[in-house]
Formats: sequence, structure tokens, C-alpha cells
Amino acid sequence: MTNLLRKKKYRHLLFSKVGIGIVLVLALLVSRAAWNVYEKERLTRAKLNEAERELVELEAREAVLQEDIATLETPAGVEEEIRTTYGFAKEGEEVLVILEEETEPLNFTHPKPTLWQRIVSLFR
Repeated sequence: MTNLLRKKKYRHLLFSKVGIGIVLVLALLVSRAAWNVYEKERLTRAKLNEAERELVELEAREAVLQEDIATLETPAGVEEEIRTTYGFAKEGEEVLVILEEETEPLNFTHPKPTLWQRIVSLFR
């Protein structure tokens, strides 16, 4: 009988306003913690995607640099790089320099004063 009274006491305490309030507060705390974990997971996933994208870009750049290194290890590659970078030529060769067409000369003349500017200048 005491066991039955004890169960009834716990049920009464659990289903009272205080008990329901405590359960709701605990539920809110658990849901807030779950939401924080969800946000951290989203942020981590975004950073992971960014890191993977950066890794692909770096691998592509590494491949280009490896090709450049392989080219520069040959005498012809070194000669080509010197020619393009510094504009050198072998003896007997001529270097052509192509200039772009000039644009219109800049007009530094003052614009014609407006009617209002002429009136103001009369009083100066």
C-alpha cells in the first residue's frame, strides 16, 4: 500500500503545474542545445566545402607550376622564359616592338563659361 501511495505522490507531483513547468524548461534547454549543435554542424559543413574547393584550386595551380618547372628544366624552356620576360634576342635577330595606337590627345582647355558664371564674374 505504501508503494501505491508513493507512486500516486510522484504522479501528482509530475502532473502538477510545477512539474509540467520543470519538464518544459528541460525540454527548452535540450532543444536549445540541439539547435546549437545543428548550427555548428552547418558552419563546419560550409567550411569543409570551402576547404575542398580551395584544395581543388591549389591542386590545379600545383599542376600548372609542375608544368612550368618541367619546362624550365630544359635549355629551350629557360631560353623561352628569358626571351618572353626580358625581351632578349640572339645575335643576328631583331626585336620588333609593337606600340598601341595613340588615343585622342587630352583637351586641357577650359570649358566655355555658362551665362550664370559670366554674370557672377562681372561682380568680382
